[in-house]
Amino acid sequence: MLIVVVVISMNSCANKPESPEQVSINSDHSKIDLRPYSDLGTKINLVDQDGNIFGDPNGRTALLFFGYTFCPDFCPTTLSKLNSVKTLLNAENEQLDILFVSVDPKRDTPKILKGYLSYFPVKVYGLTGTMDAIDKTAAAFDVSFTRGHPDEYGHYPVDHTTSIYLLDFNRKVRYVFEHNATPQKIVSILRNLWNHQSVNSTRLLSDDPLLAARNLGSVGCSILSEEEHEGYRLWSKRYGTLPFSEKSQLPQPSYDLQLGQ
Repeated sequence: MLIVVVVISMNSCANKPESPEQVSINSDHSKIDLRPYSDLGTKINLVDQDGNIFGDPNGRTALLFFGYTFCPDFCPTTLSKLNSVKTLLNAENEQLDILFVSVDPKRDTPKILKGYLSYFPVKVYGLTGTMDAIDKTAAAFDVSFTRGHPDEYGHYPVDHTTSIYLLDFNRKVRYVFEHNATPQKIVSILRNLWNHQSVNSTRLLSDDPLLAARNLGSVGCSILSEEEHEGYRLWSKRYGTLPFSEKSQLPQPSYDLQLGQ
């Protein structure tokens, strides 16, 4: 009797940022399913960091992810990774938009988003809106997020889905990257999509069992700590146990972004 064991890799933004890899970006991705999802994604009607209604223009590919400006690790490392993607694309990088949707609109006003994104040498559309608008957008992308309990200073973490969504020129979701996807893999799949934009069929979220099961581990955020394994700990497990002195040190953190690696 043949027994097949399927191992589901579970990610969270508590994973240590991956080291740069020297791999070919011309790998064969012909077997990767790039059919558009019929039940994932939506037209985005939010406000950008300049206070303008985001027009969500068609005709350009985009990489979209959800997060918040007070995120201690996943969000800045994702922006650093997407900067590397742009660098690897060279002249082709003008075909790609980067969209960052905040799941913390209470704190992430357009002004806060603009200041935060100014630290990164890559053009990013920082998007926010009412809580209702954020809820509807997140639900359309099957994104989960939960706000932690505020401390005496009003500081709180937000647990959120860590996936990166590849949108085609019609803003249809064509691929969902896990947080540990390398810039090289993202570039290779982007180029594969650009060479095979047209398809004659669609797919459902349920067609991808790993994506459908991602709530088993691809949601998370963490607080940096030198005392825990690999320098990280999950806030969702440890935040409530922090002593008062540590909780008071949790305003928006600074980052070692390691850009260009």
